[in-house]
This record gives sequence, structure tokens and C-alpha cells, in this order.
Amino acid sequence: MNLKAHLLTALLVAIGPFVAPTVAIAIILAIVGIVAIVSVKRRRSRKKWPSMKDVEEGVRLFEAKKGQVLTIELKQPGRWRRGYVKITPLSNEAYILKITGKKAFRVASNLMMGFEPDRFRVDR
Repeated sequence: MNLKAHLLTALLVAIGPFVAPTVAIAIILAIVGIVAIVSVKRRRSRKKWPSMKDVEEGVRLFEAKKGQVLTIELKQPGRWRRGYVKITPLSNEAYILKITGKKAFRVASNLMMGFEPDRFRVDR
């Protein structure tokens, strides 16, 4: 635990005997909530995005060449729903890739715009 959590706990112990039990329980719940929020934020910030080299050397589930794509549709993710990249090649059925977050949307948009700008469409 960090210094802030220890300080809040020490304050609770110091103030605890002088306040009502419901106030003490509310303070304890607030401390637990703060510690949980801080730990979740730290865990999210540790997420490392793969480099282009990792992506190029990784397993390919789908591959399309320029001129072989009928349409590329990109749906922006919302607060409670995922977005997607839908690539429809000339020869096969559509391939759908789910995306979450604004950063992933921006990266996908830039990649698809550079790949086939004439066949690229964004739904917001």
C-alpha cells in the first residue's frame, strides 16, 4: 500500500473513538474505494501495446493485399460498447476485428486510411 492509504488508516484509528460507528464504517469504505480505484488505474497504465515488429512477426489470422479489398468499415467504440473494423475482401466473406478504446480506434483509423483510403468508411 502507498503512503496515502497508510495516512488515511492512521487518521481513522486516531479519529475512530470520537465518531459514531456509522461514520467510522463510511470512512473505512471510502478508504477501501480509494485504494481500489488507485490500484485499477495503475494496472491499466501498465498495459503495453505491441510494437509494429511484434505485429508483423505474430500469427496472422487474416491477410489482404491492396486492390483485393472491396470495403473497409470502421465503427468507433462508445463508452459502453465495442467498436470494430470490418474488412470485406473481393474473394471471401467479411472479417470483423473488435476494438475498444479511443487509442485503438485512432490507430486502426490511421492504418486503414493508409492502406486503402478510397474504400475506407468510418461510422461514428
